[in-house]
Amino acid sequence: MIGDWRLATGEGPRPRLNIAMTGASGLIGSALSHLLSSCGHDVRPMVRREANFQNGELHWDPAQRFDTRPLEGLDALVHLAGESISTSRWTKDFKERIRHSRVAGTRAIAEALA
Repeated sequence: MIGDWRLATGEGPRPRLNIAMTGASGLIGSALSHLLSSCGHDVRPMVRREANFQNGELHWDPAQRFDTRPLEGLDALVHLAGESISTSRWTKDFKERIRHSRVAGTRAIAEALA
């Protein structure tokens, strides 16, 4: 996580950060990715489909432990992935899918980084 927001927005000195991001194509992720990139940081999207390494993408699968070697040298990992909250009515089953997608993804990242 960026400890000082001024580093992200360009106020004051700012080292170039290497940041991995899950959910980079979502509503919040795309806006944050654009902000960080426009401030000179290197954002590497983490995708569940086959990664395009030429575009800087990293592969991950929240359902299984993933290889953390591609994360070496990164300064931060932002986790925003999860079931979209706007694709369905909020039934009991849909709320459980939302919760499960966030818990499983967070658990996979935490276990891999531990």
